[in-house]
Amino acid sequence: MISFYYGFPLDLSFTAYILAIPTLLIAFTSIFSAHIIRPVMKAYSALIVLFVVLVQTVDLELFRTWGFRIDNTPLKYLNTPAEMWASSASSPILLLIIIFTFAAVSINYGLGKLIDRSFKLFPSLKIFYFPVFILLLGSLIIPIRGGLQLAPINQSIAYFSTDDILNQGALNAPWVFFHSVISSEGEPTNPFVTMDFEKAEALVTPLYKNEKVSPQLVNKDSLNVVLIVWESFTSNVVVPLGGLTGVTPKFEELMKEGVLVEGVYASASRSDKGLVALLSGYPSQGDESIMKIPNKTKKLPALAHDFNNAGYKTNYYYGGELEFANMKSYLINSGFENLFGKESFDEKDMNSKWGAHDDVVFNKLLSDMEHTETPFFTTLFTLSSHEPFEVPVKPVFEGTDERSLYLNSLHYTDEALFNFLQKAKKLPS
Repeated sequence: MISFYYGFPLDLSFTAYILAIPTLLIAFTSIFSAHIIRPVMKAYSALIVLFVVLVQTVDLELFRTWGFRIDNTPLKYLNTPAEMWASSASSPILLLIIIFTFAAVSINYGLGKLIDRSFKLFPSLKIFYFPVFILLLGSLIIPIRGGLQLAPINQSIAYFSTDDILNQGALNAPWVFFHSVISSEGEPTNPFVTMDFEKAEALVTPLYKNEKVSPQLVNKDSLNVVLIVWESFTSNVVVPLGGLTGVTPKFEELMKEGVLVEGVYASASRSDKGLVALLSGYPSQGDESIMKIPNKTKKLPALAHDFNNAGYKTNYYYGGELEFANMKSYLINSGFENLFGKESFDEKDMNSKWGAHDDVVFNKLLSDMEHTETPFFTTLFTLSSHEPFEVPVKPVFEGTDERSLYLNSLHYTDEALFNFLQKAKKLPS
């Protein structure tokens, strides 16, 4: 039953999608005759029933074979019908046809009767109801996008368990299929092909020959590990790395007591791709983001899995919506045991477009560290230095242009990070 609970927002979203046309048709009964509207309503309903039943029937078999809910993958094989038919040879085709036929006919029959009865009771509406139903039509955008939150609904909303079969059971198959179709951009091109393969191979091959022995930096076998992912951070604001002065003075102070790894480059242009690179060692995917494809992220290696296997407790902190860009499904698939998102913070602390500011999140992590079971591996993803670069402190750099706002946001997070580390040093090891 808990799968139904977590999957309900997706069910509601898909229901709102398919109710859009009927809501508009009902509004038009105040203008046009029911004799015109009723057959259109019945035809639309029949098409929707056929679509939903077909998707659900195909999903029954594909889920058994593939282990994930139906998406647009089957459509990619329509240009090779012979191979597609051959791959389905072991499927119970006759049984699936019977299920589809029975469900489609019975549901369409019952729905047709319901439509006829409804139009008999309410053959038409008064003209003043027209704007009411237009407003109702507009309000459907709320359940369609899953609410009024910043990020629209995605599959992450249904993820709640480390047992993937429960997460898959919570998904709405027609919603997943419909979403994957409309978000598909057609046949992708490889954005990384910029030279001949032979030349690329000649450049890359020597990189794998590393004869140096990495130095041992710590002398303890079991350490608590905190990985801080700093949103939009760059060497261009670090003086020793040739950056601007006065943006990250605290980080530059920390460099003197830590280990600085130079020659490190961003793996991607967006956070959802960069996180997968950091936590799974998976390179950026160019135009696509693997984080948005839960069926693939569950097959990736992950730091959290490795730490779990080593006896660590794994935690993830973020001041915003964990569902953003399907982050939540990726984190669960990666093995993080405890997730802390915007629901973990007081409403008074949600004073940013994205959620709770970095100092609030750092303080929560610091408080939790005092009673977290050890050893632990914790990842914290900052957000204050994400556009629109809002900060809850007086600006250091004057101006309201994007560059000044960006530098102020980095300066703020720099201070918050430094304060966190100074306090963390005083905690019992």
